[in-house]
Amino acid sequence: MKSLLIEQSNDTPLISFDIEQNKFEIKGESYSDDANYFYEPVLEWLRRFLKNNQEPLTFNFYLVYFNTSSSSVFFQILEMLDKYNNEIPVEVNWYARPMDMDIYEEGEEFQNDFKSLPLNVKYKQSA
Repeated sequence: MKSLLIEQSNDTPLISFDIEQNKFEIKGESYSDDANYFYEPVLEWLRRFLKNNQEPLTFNFYLVYFNTSSSSVFFQILEMLDKYNNEIPVEVNWYARPMDMDIYEEGEEFQNDFKSLPLNVKYKQSA
C-alpha cells in the first residue's frame, strides 16, 4: 500500500497520509459542495490501511474552515480511529489557529463525542 497524497484546492484540504511515518494529516479548508464525493476514496483508503497496520499512528487535523458535510466525514474518520484505538495506539491532534474559537470548539465537541480516543485540542500557529 502506498501513502496517500491529495493536494489542497480552493475548497478541499490537503490530505497527507504518510505510511512510512504513520503520520496522517488533513490540512486547510474543506467546504466542497459534495464532500462525500471528495472524501469517499480517502475513507476507503483509511479503512484498508487500518485493517493491516500494526504500528501506532498520529492523525492531525489542521483546519481553517469546514462545512457541515465535511464535519460529518471527520466524525466518520474519528469513529474509525476510535474503534481502531482498541487494538493499536492512536493519537489525534486537532489544531486551531490562535484566537479561532470556532475550530477549537469543534475540536472540543469531537473530543466529547469520543472520550476513549486520545484527542488533543490545541492552538497552533500553522503546520
